[in-house]
Amino acid sequence: MRKRLFNILRIVISLSLLAFLIFRNRNNFNNILDALREINIYYLAAALAAYFIAISLIVFRWGFLLRAHDHIISHRFLWQSTLIGFFYNNLLPTSVGGDFYRVYDIKQNKDIPVNAGIASVVMERIIGSVSSFTLLVISYFLGLFDYLERSAALGLLISIVVIIIFFVILFSPGCSGLTG
Repeated sequence: MRKRLFNILRIVISLSLLAFLIFRNRNNFNNILDALREINIYYLAAALAAYFIAISLIVFRWGFLLRAHDHIISHRFLWQSTLIGFFYNNLLPTSVGGDFYRVYDIKQNKDIPVNAGIASVVMERIIGSVSSFTLLVISYFLGLFDYLERSAALGLLISIVVIIIFFVILFSPGCSGLTG
């Protein structure tokens, strides 16, 4: 009974937030309809395919990392948890809410210890970040950022260097002072 009430409360909150967003943006609906009429269906299909391929890679990485802790979970469950986590990422002010949900979900439904859940989600995020930055650097050197102004390109490169330094410090053997 309690679970049913919690689900009803979640649905009511979601519908209330959706109604608020629709009401708040009621004057923009004509702009939305105009934009939808001009949409290129091939670009939309390509974007959706890329989006679901990216989610598939996240699910694969997360499942692989959980298997490293000897926890085998179906990809279907991980897909569901990841998509709900994405919902919370969009709803909450930071993208951490979805990660907390994923850890909570595998703890509650699959009895995975919290430390293994946190480790798998954090490592999945780190691997995703390193992959993104690697692609960013490759695309920069391929000339895909030629349209950027010099200051923006310099800021991008400085950001990459700072992040690389952060990861080097984080994973260096002498960094044991951070863990206690």
